[in-house]
Amino acid sequence: MARGQRAKILEHSGRLFSLRGIGATTIREIAESVGLNSGTLYHYFASKDDIASEILVGFLEDLSTEYERVSERDGTARENILELVRTSLRVAARHPYATEIYQNEQVGRLPSLPRYDDLMKSLSRCHETWDRVVRDGVARGELRADIGEHNFQRILRELVFMTVRWNRESLAEEAGSLAEILTSGFLDGFATRPEASGTAPGGHAASPGGAVPSPGEPDAQHAEIARLRSDVEELKQVVETIRRDGTG
Repeated sequence: MARGQRAKILEHSGRLFSLRGIGATTIREIAESVGLNSGTLYHYFASKDDIASEILVGFLEDLSTEYERVSERDGTARENILELVRTSLRVAARHPYATEIYQNEQVGRLPSLPRYDDLMKSLSRCHETWDRVVRDGVARGELRADIGEHNFQRILRELVFMTVRWNRESLAEEAGSLAEILTSGFLDGFATRPEASGTAPGGHAASPGGAVPSPGEPDAQHAEIARLRSDVEELKQVVETIRRDGTG
């Protein structure tokens, strides 16, 4: 019963923290959302910072463990990147609102959390896995060497977790298809290849690879990739600004 109540507190707190921020959320609001009084909630957690720490550390420990399984695979760079993206989305679905809290608080309250050191250790393991997968892909000639490895994987990671935010309600069901869209859009791009440009037989516009869309059928996947490409460009600008300022 206690474990179930703790999980309920973590879920409701996560939702409130993601919407309002840790600082603006009160213990009383958390208790009321769970159906407890403030005094009873203190039997489970000493403070709201303890709650936030457990949400984030639990998420990042789970994520780093799953990532390490991916890095042990004997796959191509594309296969491993796709699996990292899939894993990111699956783990995010298991830890509601953790990614949103991390993104919102990483330059604010995060360093003051009680388990900040544990959080950073797990985060470092996550980054090391991404670095290793991308670096190995470049070394094997499967990824371009003229693009900075760190910026490539950093932008993709940020885009993955923005995708979590955009698709929170349907994440568990759509993780697989979202991973395919993200990986294809990021690695292949959305522009048609020269050999596939123009029109296909029957007057239909040819899609990348020469596939012909069905008449009258909206190409929702391509529209999603176009939106993601736009966001990638915005993220590139953010990363470049961070790099110039020396805060990246």
